[in-house]
Amino acid sequence: MAKKNTNENKLEFAVVEVSGNQYLVAPDKTYTVKKVSGNKGEKFVVDKVLLLVRDDNVKVGKPYITGAKVEFEIASQTKGEKVDTFKYTAKSRYHKRSGSRALLTKLLVKKILAKEK
Repeated sequence: MAKKNTNENKLEFAVVEVSGNQYLVAPDKTYTVKKVSGNKGEKFVVDKVLLLVRDDNVKVGKPYITGAKVEFEIASQTKGEKVDTFKYTAKSRYHKRSGSRALLTKLLVKKILAKEK
């Protein structure tokens, strides 16, 4: 039986809290989150890691894992799709139209770091 390369099929992901929402993140993937401060190309570090999985090793935080962090790079700052709202009251000649676009940030996961015990 041939020996498998241990670097292939390496399972690694984490659940992090960014801008009040939780995201399941993996290395070298891009995620769109609510706006975080910073410019394109800057490093953004999150230390609110709730779950960390590396191969068969699973760590669960209570509520966060101490010493664990995820390094992101800000890929872009954008606006989301426009959401139109329309208020209307029948027979009273009342109508009001408004809209908004959410401010979004695209984050690229660079590294998932954890303090080994």
